[in-house]
Amino acid sequence: MANKLKPYAQLTIDGMTVSVSPLRAIRVSRRLSGRTDELRFAMALNAGLDIGNDASVSLDMGWGDRGATVFTGAIQSLEYTLNEVQGVAHGSQKALVQTRIDETFIDQTAGDVVKALADRAGIDTGTIDAGIQLSKYLADGSVSLFEHLHTLARICGVDVFTDEKGKINFTKREAFTADYTYQYGINLMDARITQTRPAISSIQIIPESPTSQEGTDAGTWFVKSSRDLAATAGEGNARRFSSALCTTKEAAETAAKSYQRDIERRGIKGKIMVMGQPDANPGQVVELKDMPDGHTNGYYEISGVDHALDGIRGFRSTIHLWGQA
Repeated sequence: MANKLKPYAQLTIDGMTVSVSPLRAIRVSRRLSGRTDELRFAMALNAGLDIGNDASVSLDMGWGDRGATVFTGAIQSLEYTLNEVQGVAHGSQKALVQTRIDETFIDQTAGDVVKALADRAGIDTGTIDAGIQLSKYLADGSVSLFEHLHTLARICGVDVFTDEKGKINFTKREAFTADYTYQYGINLMDARITQTRPAISSIQIIPESPTSQEGTDAGTWFVKSSRDLAATAGEGNARRFSSALCTTKEAAETAAKSYQRDIERRGIKGKIMVMGQPDANPGQVVELKDMPDGHTNGYYEISGVDHALDGIRGFRSTIHLWGQA
């Protein structure tokens, strides 16, 4: 009889581990940007773990007798029934969501500000790109640090996400080669791809300071004329606006390319289902081949990953995609 490949799962809570047997259901959700990582699990009461709120959590998933870390975070809530405990854990972005400060940063790069904000929330950082130079940035308490990071990411053309170790990253993937190739009729269980024509196809940003024309020693007031200052990316129907964060033409050009990149990749959205792929991470690249329609073959960026394991459908991964830009 042929050997069967069995799902592997190991949940570690405050240093104590439980294997796949007492775990009745697991669901992990991670996104490239926009929301916190989340783990939901249901576990038999006889698993032998004494779990408390705010307990540290990590989860490894895979096949056979080994796995890869797919989640790192902390318990947020627990619900007990007569025969099991159901838990919800959130990733380290939760600390950014819950933290608000009032602090002004002068003459620093966006990356410097991101490192400082992560430090205020007590979160470790991974890869942090420098981004644009900021003459001033006010991290006011009207919004969370999580929202501040996404504001900076949108201007700089990068993404905010956590890696498998729970570290915050502020970066953009440069090398677009396929990390995974999925082929219709071979290893693709399901697929849904939506292609949308965007209402806006180009971006024009006006710097809000004469430093874009007169140099960094000039005063910082609104420009009287936008002639020769506007930074444009893309062609066609344009959205035109100014940004207080862009005080030089160079910064405006970076921001315009960033917004245009976002328009292009969000014009294509989709998701595929495959057998459990624990190594898949947001920001990686997928190639689809031999698709029956012929139009959806090609490369896509992973915008999010959902891993699920239960006794009915086994271990499968839903990989969320958007266009490669």
